[in-house]
Amino acid sequence: MAGLLPGTGIAQETEQASPVFTLGTVVLTGKANAQGGTASTVPAEDIARQNRLTLDDALAVVPGVEVGNTGLSRNERLVFVHGFDRFQVPLSIDSIRVYLPADNRLDYGRFLTPDLAEIQMQKGYVSVLNGPGGMGGAINLVTRQPTEPFEGEARLGVEAGNRGDISGRSGYLSLGMKREQFWLQGSYLKRDSDGFYLSRDFQPRPQQGAGLRDYSDSEDSRLNLKAGWTPNASDE
Repeated sequence: MAGLLPGTGIAQETEQASPVFTLGTVVLTGKANAQGGTASTVPAEDIARQNRLTLDDALAVVPGVEVGNTGLSRNERLVFVHGFDRFQVPLSIDSIRVYLPADNRLDYGRFLTPDLAEIQMQKGYVSVLNGPGGMGGAINLVTRQPTEPFEGEARLGVEAGNRGDISGRSGYLSLGMKREQFWLQGSYLKRDSDGFYLSRDFQPRPQQGAGLRDYSDSEDSRLNLKAGWTPNASDE
């Protein structure tokens, strides 16, 4: 702001405080990958320790990921990566894209986790090698591969509802062998769930009685057989 000094005719500059307060700049950083997004990994040790038997449950611990379901009759389990759903976040098993021929509506609750070595989650832009639809990221399920001359693992588990009753059973068996020039791996897993219990305060209706939620039961199983040839240290 300019003014005149009294009796001199000389201009004088005076400062006026700005009514706007500058808070500053907040900078958020993350681990970048080659495609410019961020990457997260869920190892098998964490999945087993937290007893997360399905893919949607295992991904619930990843930052930026939310899980939910479609409701209604299909009641499919969904995974949202930074707000992008299953149509913008492709799913692969050992880098092989998974498709459903009818409508490609994947149900993440149908993918079991005991035979996985890790879950790789890419958030943001991904390579076009992942196929179309990778606007929000990509999910890759890495299955196990033997590392010892002979190895095996077996698990049995039960699940209890909010009333203490057993409402689910699961089993897993894995066998593998590794030699100098080849390896073999086989596994079988199964999960049988009776469904989930409604609240004790729920008032029975003609469409839904007390206890277990109607049509919430499920049964999933998977057989995985792999063989590898390793002629040298760099090829497989």
